[in-house]
Amino acid sequence: MLTSLLSLYFSAFLASAQPLKIETNRSPAAPYKEVLSADPMPVKKIDGNPGIAASSALIMDLNTGIILWEKDMNTRRPIASITKIMTALVVLEENSLNDIVKISQTASGIEGSRIWLAAGEKVSVRDLLYATLIHSANDAAFALAEYNAGSIKGFVDKMNTKAQQLELENTHFSNPVGFDGPENYSTAQDIAKLGRYAYRNSFLRHATAISKMEFTSVRGTVFKLENTNVLLEKDTRFRGLKTGHTTDAGYSFVGVAEAKNTHPVVTMVFNSPNRFQESIDLLNWVEEHYQW
Repeated sequence: MLTSLLSLYFSAFLASAQPLKIETNRSPAAPYKEVLSADPMPVKKIDGNPGIAASSALIMDLNTGIILWEKDMNTRRPIASITKIMTALVVLEENSLNDIVKISQTASGIEGSRIWLAAGEKVSVRDLLYATLIHSANDAAFALAEYNAGSIKGFVDKMNTKAQQLELENTHFSNPVGFDGPENYSTAQDIAKLGRYAYRNSFLRHATAISKMEFTSVRGTVFKLENTNVLLEKDTRFRGLKTGHTTDAGYSFVGVAEAKNTHPVVTMVFNSPNRFQESIDLLNWVEEHYQW
């Protein structure tokens, strides 16, 4: 009965239409205490090691923030497009989804993953966020950064201020998309904290759970988006969040999933030889080794 009630409660929470407001000067470990007044505590049933080959990895209870297993979780690493979680958060907390953005030449010509936005194209903040979170589009993320702060430097300053507010002590950003560089890094623990915080935003929960969609710009151009997170279709226990890949970062993924005992968890793998399978392995491991 308790498990059923918790499952219903979690489903209702995900379906909430309004983003939850939180105090940004609080520890990122605290927010879910405002939602669940009596969080069940994870208890290990048996010892064991999930045998993850990723350079860093972690699995965290979403509700309590308790770390269930970790490997090298505090080593600073390049984080590639996982950076875009912070990019989206800054925009979501400061801009209206209905605002219209005019794409600059700089955003249009950015390298890497993109949806080929043309300079002068006009697109809503909402659709640029979809492109950023679903398709991992660098041109959309750059357009949002320029629109929000007037310059990439100004926006990156906001990203780093937000990281400080969330007490991400081993995190620093140098660009809004995750290009490799010595000043764009984080750790498995910090990214799990960031993912846990970000997942409270209803738009971000909704967007990162979409496999495919399309949108139309103001002048009628149709853009098709396909999620880089294949687990949305491969393993329906996973509900989001974000992939990342560059030469220096390797293949990485931070996910939110609901284990069979109905308790949501955050999974994180950095520089994994098989990021999606290892994320599944982490989830299977926690189902076998923990109870709440």
